[in-house]
Order: sequence, then C-alpha cells, then structure tokens
Amino acid sequence: MGAAAPAAAVRTDRRGRGTGRRGAAARDGVLAYHPAVMQRRGVRLSIPIATGMLAVAVATLVIATLEGLPGVPNASAVYLVAVAAVAIAAGTGGAVFTAVLSVLVYNFFFTDPLHTLLVADPGEWLNLLVLLFVAVTVGQLAAMQRRRAEVAVEREREARALFQVTRVLATRDSTQDVLPAIAATLVRETGMDRVWIALGADDATERPVADSGDGAPARRSGTHAVLQRPPGEAAPTWIQVREPATPAQPRATERRYRVRMEAGGRPVGSVWSAREVDAGPPDSSATRLLAVAADQVAQALAHDQLIEE
Repeated sequence: MGAAAPAAAVRTDRRGRGTGRRGAAARDGVLAYHPAVMQRRGVRLSIPIATGMLAVAVATLVIATLEGLPGVPNASAVYLVAVAAVAIAAGTGGAVFTAVLSVLVYNFFFTDPLHTLLVADPGEWLNLLVLLFVAVTVGQLAAMQRRRAEVAVEREREARALFQVTRVLATRDSTQDVLPAIAATLVRETGMDRVWIALGADDATERPVADSGDGAPARRSGTHAVLQRPPGEAAPTWIQVREPATPAQPRATERRYRVRMEAGGRPVGSVWSAREVDAGPPDSSATRLLAVAADQVAQALAHDQLIEE
C-alpha cells in the first residue's frame, strides 16, 4: 500500500528503541513512555527477580533441613541448583541475581554471627566468594545453553518457512497467484498479526495484491517502520518513518513494518506486516525471514517479467 511522504525518519535499534538525538525524542514520545510498554518492561524485569527469590527461598529451606542433620556442616551447594534452575528459566540476569542473593542469604542465616551480614571467620569469606563465583559461572553456562537452544529453534523455524516460500515460488505458474500462500506463511512463522504484499513502482502506485487478513489494510497516518539493509555484513535496522498525523484519528494501536522489494535496482513493491504497538518490533529471526521472502518474491517477479518480454 502507499505511504504518505515521510516527515521525519528515526533510527532504531533491534528492539525498536530510538538511537541518537532524534531517536531519543521518538523513544520518549512513541515507545518508551507508552503506559503499556512500561508495564511490559516491568513484567519482564519482575519475572527473573520473582523466580530467583522463590528459588532461593526453597533452597534455603532445604539447606536448613540438611544442615540440621549430623554430618552435613555445609550444604550451600544447594544454591547452585537454584541458580542453574533460574538460569534455564529466566536467563543470565536472573541467574546472577539469584547467585548474589544466595550468598547474602547464606551469610545472613548460616554464617556466624547469625542474622547479620558480618563474617566473624575470615575463612568464611573465601567460602562465600567461591560460592558466588561458582554460582555465577554455573548460571551463565546454563543461560548460554538455554540461548543456544532458543537459537536452534529459531533457525529451524526460519529454515522451514523459507523452504515453504521457495517451494511455492519454484512450482508456481504465476508469482501473483502464490503471493497469498506466501503471506499466510509469513504471518504464521513471524508472529505478526497481519502480512500483506503490495506491488507497484512507487508509493503512489503500490497496491495490495495478497493479504493474510480480511479486507483492505486501512490507510492510517502516524508512524511505520522501514527495514534498512546496508551493504556488507551489517545487520538490517528498522527505521521509524513519521507520516503527517491527522488530529481527528485516535492513537494507533498497531505499528506497521515495511520491507521494500527491488529487482535489478528498481522498486517493485513491498512486504508489509503489522502487529500491536505493545508487541514491539519483529525479532531478528522474523526480520530475516521477512527480508529474505521479500528478496525471493522480487526475483520471482523479475523472472516473470523476463518471460513475458
């Protein structure tokens, strides 16, 4: 679909946050202080903290039970299990928080003098520092393994989606006939609420020809993001583009993302997607998938044109 002439462009990082002087203004006015966004960030921060506190509480009860038994003078290693569990469930930040909290709690409840953070025996400092080091190390290793598993799942999803897109294009009679199937694949695999593909040489002539949603996408002024893909190995970046706002329109509840399609250096259309503002921009996996699909569709359109000529 066509977009109004942009009034300003703001560079954002991979999380959709504005960078630089103009980016900070956009971040303050559009994303960072939106109540729903602030609430979501608070929830993301509270989950590792709550998980760590619960794990430390359970581990402390286990340690109190074990050290009450004869022959178990020091059961602080139980905290390592708590740290590893939090690392797997909540990542590195939660693991580090749990490790520090474990050392403080063990010092408070099980190290003389009790119920203070003072340590009477200098040798206990070594035990506490070793516990902290091992706990942080175990937590980071567990979090790294968790992240590797997440990346493997993302790569599998990308490969499956790209195979579907490539297969549809390879067996097509006409590229435009298979664009609805490609839009359906993208909306399913990228986590976007809606994906549509528009063809046209410029913004004025661009029109949707395939849409995963019902009805034509409404024209709305405000802000959308365009994927900037620099040459070389640099990562693509979402650039927020402000369009002239219409005061009579309510605040947009969704944000649109645009990946331009070019063939032979000429624009042929765009892959558009949309999701709620609160959901944030597409992650790196979804961004790659949208970009590669746009490139493949553009090449297929160019191939069709060559056959017609």
